[in-house]
Amino acid sequence: MDVQRYIRDLNVRHLKKDDSIDRMVLKVEGESTIYAFSEFGVVRETTEKTEGMYAISFIARNNIVRGKGVGYLMLDQTLHCLKDDAANNNRTPKVVTQINPGNAASVSLFSSYGFKDMGQDQELPEYHIWMLKFKPESFEDKPYLFEPITLD
Repeated sequence: MDVQRYIRDLNVRHLKKDDSIDRMVLKVEGESTIYAFSEFGVVRETTEKTEGMYAISFIARNNIVRGKGVGYLMLDQTLHCLKDDAANNNRTPKVVTQINPGNAASVSLFSSYGFKDMGQDQELPEYHIWMLKFKPESFEDKPYLFEPITLD
């Protein structure tokens, strides 16, 4: 997937409350350009018999903000949302993502936040599974970047 084309062509509209996928966008108020986005959500609910899990599907940034730390900002805000959700909804504080080992920028970003490479994804061998166990925290302030959207 050409992530740059994907975020340039986004058609943004608000989500319904029952959607289980959240998306966060970074844009300047009054402008149509999306500078970065994150997509994340619950992939398995926590029950008495099952440990739950979150997943981060995408963190991508527009080329015009390359090298400005936007990836770190988006991951930080995404984890802020997950920590708050885990604390307030009694969900397992564990998140996974997939990274192509050749993507040095993603490996650096996620490892800097404590994600560990768990090895090759058996379903998609070109990717590795990366995991982070985190501490749930309830925040009164919601991330200032958070805007639930649906992608067309």
